[in-house]
Amino acid sequence: DSTTSSICKEDADHDSSSDADDGESLEGLYEAAKHIFYSLKATIMYHIGSSPSDVKELLSHAVHMDDMTPGDKAAVLLFKATTIRNCGDKGVDMAMDIAKEVILVDPDNLSGPFLVIIYSGEKRRSKWGQKVDKSEVLSIVQVIDSVLQQDIKPFLRVKYQFEKLQALNEMCKSESLATQERTRMRQTCTELVEELVHTTNKPHTLAYCAQFISRSSRKIRQAIQLVEMVLESNPDDVYVNAKACNIYKKAG
Repeated sequence: DSTTSSICKEDADHDSSSDADDGESLEGLYEAAKHIFYSLKATIMYHIGSSPSDVKELLSHAVHMDDMTPGDKAAVLLFKATTIRNCGDKGVDMAMDIAKEVILVDPDNLSGPFLVIIYSGEKRRSKWGQKVDKSEVLSIVQVIDSVLQQDIKPFLRVKYQFEKLQALNEMCKSESLATQERTRMRQTCTELVEELVHTTNKPHTLAYCAQFISRSSRKIRQAIQLVEMVLESNPDDVYVNAKACNIYKKAG
């Protein structure tokens, strides 16, 4: 689909530019891999009901990576991850595992961490309200932190800071957390909110931050001002209105 195409194109462009500095060209590999994986994807989609494991088995025979450079291996793994992700919700776990392989194979390639973060966010949101897996969330936060240490574009920094905020905020609901650990996480969330409020104008991010701020009765007025500012430019946004209702209820 278009999402997969754009991700693959961005990954290809990123790796091509970085490998070009070494005097190598991966253009031929990328073109061949695209044809192979999109052909396989078409076959998979034709055989409705194929499981992610069946898809992975099929993809494992498409390209042999034994003699490839780390950059080439990473490119092929990224194609595999995005293809398997298109196999429905059951494909998320397997796609995330493959994206983690990219991090091990080519540590300098940020596409791996990016996909791990994206897939983990999708997985977390699909399990909203269920028991929080502490170790899984903490491992994702570590990946996010590794990305945030890189020289990335401002909009990406905002995106992954927001992912970290959501992950930690959800983590704080875990019953297995010690009081001191929960307090430390809350403080990190507060710092992230303070930064995001000044670095983004994305309505959903700001509305989420406003609801977080409203947790403190001393800051309820600040939360109301923030969410009302967002409502002015997004009066019909369902998500923003839902957050506003929650904040108004707390304010009485």
